[in-house]
Amino acid sequence: MFTRRLFLAASLLLVALIPAHARAQAQADASAHVERGLARLLDSMEAAVLAGDPDACLALSDLSEDVFAQEQRNWAADLEDHAPETFELNLGEEPLQLDGEFAVATLTMTWNMPDRKRRRVSFPARFTRGDHGWKYAGEHWNRVEGELILALHADGLDGAARLVVEVWPEVRRSVNEQFGITPDDGLLDHVQQVKLYGSMAHLQASIYLSYADEHGGLAGWNEPGESIKMIARGRLSADRLRPLLSHEYGHVCAFAFGPSANRIPWWLLEGLAEAASAPFSRTRRMSEGVMQRVAARDNLAPWQSIADFENTPPEFAYHVYRQGHHMVMYVDEQFGLDRRNQWVRAQARGQSLDEATRGVFGISFEELDRRWRETLQPEPVQVPDEDPDRS
Repeated sequence: MFTRRLFLAASLLLVALIPAHARAQAQADASAHVERGLARLLDSMEAAVLAGDPDACLALSDLSEDVFAQEQRNWAADLEDHAPETFELNLGEEPLQLDGEFAVATLTMTWNMPDRKRRRVSFPARFTRGDHGWKYAGEHWNRVEGELILALHADGLDGAARLVVEVWPEVRRSVNEQFGITPDDGLLDHVQQVKLYGSMAHLQASIYLSYADEHGGLAGWNEPGESIKMIARGRLSADRLRPLLSHEYGHVCAFAFGPSANRIPWWLLEGLAEAASAPFSRTRRMSEGVMQRVAARDNLAPWQSIADFENTPPEFAYHVYRQGHHMVMYVDEQFGLDRRNQWVRAQARGQSLDEATRGVFGISFEELDRRWRETLQPEPVQVPDEDPDRS
């Protein structure tokens, strides 16, 4: 009797174990199938990048989300002029996270550009499955949401993301007022994405592979239609965050003025962004002091030398921010914010710098520049006349 009961119990246990084993095997088979599909995708992405083929690269990307789609288009477009010499994509060894039609895995990207050292970044990446196989969908982010704000962050940056959501209403209100943007405009009534990166290398790689911080001190990034991207290292306080976030949101506001906004001179775009951050920082005082010293040494940058991000000499990189900001401050004081914003809007809608200056201020940009330079000259020292009665 005992033997029969023991045999029956063992049989029941075996029956109970078979479905669990089958489920585990099915999961392992599904994971292996996904890994093979992702391996084919990564091979195709490597080939597209090395060939400098933006269209092939985009065909392998999931562009269903607007912000990532614009960022990926800009990332891929750079490949036509700056294809890397080597480029490798590898998945981490940890198990894939599978959920229906998407998968998450650690992706390591390794590459080197001509005459540059080898670079590498790793991050959790998201992949989606469509009718024609797997596609790359960018980083897999953690999320913190607020009113008209979505903070997307890497692991370990949840505190910084919550701080972004906390200070956003104050920053948004301040910068919108400076740019004359109201709720009735409908210009910026969308949810603003902010992406927080834990390293400079990751932020740069998300812009495009050839990006190198030749201008120094990259802390944030924004282009039309993209998220605000920022570094969030160390203990990020509200006092440190407000100037960074308002500077980048200043770019968002300028870009909202028209389809040609990205062709506005670089010094003016950065000057506007510095002005946007001034209520939360010391940039106004810095720009005033720096430009007085620069002018005294006769070392002002020619405006055309700091007008183009790609072609600005490294020695003039600092001038882009300080000289650009000082000119914006001068325009604000002489003409007021309303006319300043008209000036920027005219350029964002296709007018040249000189055309916009003549149309809004009634003078040429050459004349505006001359008047601005006069403000940088030291005040003449008043020497009293000699007393004729003294010898």
